[in-house]
Amino acid sequence: HGVSPDWSVMFPSAPRVELPTYAFQRHRYWLDGTWTGQGMLEAPTRLADSDGVVFTGRLSTGRLPWIADHRVAGAVLLPGTAFVELAVRAADEVGCALVEELMLEAPLVFPGTGTIEVQVTAGAPDASGRRALAVHSRAADATGWTRHATGVLADGDGTTPEPLPWPPVDATPLDLTEVRATLVARGYEYGPAFDGLQAAWRQDNVWYAEVSLPAGLPADGYVLHPALLDTALQPLVLDMTGRARLPFAWQRVSVRSTGATTLRARLVHGEEGVFSVEVADGNGHPVLTAESVVMRPLPEQLGSASPLLEVVPVVVGVPVVGGVSVGGWPVSGGVVPDVV
Repeated sequence: HGVSPDWSVMFPSAPRVELPTYAFQRHRYWLDGTWTGQGMLEAPTRLADSDGVVFTGRLSTGRLPWIADHRVAGAVLLPGTAFVELAVRAADEVGCALVEELMLEAPLVFPGTGTIEVQVTAGAPDASGRRALAVHSRAADATGWTRHATGVLADGDGTTPEPLPWPPVDATPLDLTEVRATLVARGYEYGPAFDGLQAAWRQDNVWYAEVSLPAGLPADGYVLHPALLDTALQPLVLDMTGRARLPFAWQRVSVRSTGATTLRARLVHGEEGVFSVEVADGNGHPVLTAESVVMRPLPEQLGSASPLLEVVPVVVGVPVVGGVSVGGWPVSGGVVPDVV
């Protein structure tokens, strides 16, 4: 509108630089931080003094928008299935076919803005070929790290599961409206990336689900997209009570193929809060098996479980003239501050 700030006042010690000879009109040339790669991790680094491997990654809801769709109890959390993705990716790099164990110690809570640095380490193999796994994170401007998960990577047994029969026989179809309503009532505030449930059935203690990755959410770069696997577990909410529950411990997880955009899942409920998971692609070919998945309630105080919750103070100085009130309550006692 023909108005320009006085730059010499705003930046008194900064030298002036001439603009380029072409005009910045009608097109944006500024980087906006949009993630142009795929997956969650960057290239691995092999340690010089051992046979260990370190993966690094920078996660944010701007780079990976699907993370923002995983909101539970009012907080944006990295899904438990994303930790499985990280572990399987590390296992593949070091030649292990099995995530023998993956234990989540603290949820990874995303702040409103900013980037989270992630480090996934696979240690040197022991005498049996097993490797220790650990997943750490920290806010980009923080110094300390938080350990979120530990585990063990191992060789597989070489077996291949049978194709998953489909559709389920003698199973009762579930009302998807009821499933979604129950999710909301339990505190799962899922966005579009986690809305791929197409059909679900139940037969006694066995649950079945058919899910697909929503349009516009690529599977490239992932072993198995965390949003897709998380969606396959959603029918289990009908068998739970109390606070929202999340995958807490995984045992003997093996991935048979990658790049699936549709899944068929068979979930068997064993003892309280423990399930086995068998997942196939849209043609019935095996994709993932987990001998045991333990579901546990989300901690009541997320702040005590993870230091990544962000408290942002907003300081506004208002000179005091005459009387003053704070939040509608008058300040008494004869002491009036200079500013509020």
